[in-house]
Amino acid sequence: MSKSMFKIPFSVKLMIQLALLIALEIVFNRFLSIRTSFVKIGFSFVPIVICACAFGPVWATAAYVIADVLGTVIEGNVPLPGLTLSLALMGFMFGVFLYGADGSSLDKPKTWVRIVAPVVLNQLLLSLLANSYWLFLAGFGAGGTYAATVVARIPQTLILIPVQVVVIPVLLRVVVILHRQRLIG
Repeated sequence: MSKSMFKIPFSVKLMIQLALLIALEIVFNRFLSIRTSFVKIGFSFVPIVICACAFGPVWATAAYVIADVLGTVIEGNVPLPGLTLSLALMGFMFGVFLYGADGSSLDKPKTWVRIVAPVVLNQLLLSLLANSYWLFLAGFGAGGTYAATVVARIPQTLILIPVQVVVIPVLLRVVVILHRQRLIG
């Protein structure tokens, strides 16, 4: 994991690994999540976090964008550019904070900052505030106002922050094991 987070070279192996992670994100997001028109609770973040840890922000951003566009089209819908932008920023943020993080150093405060910071920033700024705005603009808001949409999406945020903070350290360990076994990266 000594490579620069912005210089992971493209290869056939990388393409196959990204395709698998994108497919997993689509399945987790579109078929295994609890969803309403404005709230979604699930584990679709797992493949993107694995991608971010293993390949960095550029590939995590690309994977999240591709998964969103493909998943939306598979459902027969049109992607919402604002939501896709938010997901791109989420993937980038996960990559910046989590690339190169070591799952065996959970006793260090710096590791917990690298885990908690992107989760809180992504959930509060991008998921709760930005995505509520995009959903409101697209006519999928709750109660007809932006404020009502934000309030309706607060439970999602309150659930996903602790879930992600608990799951991401496990994923960091998994990525380290996959690197050691030369199965990823």
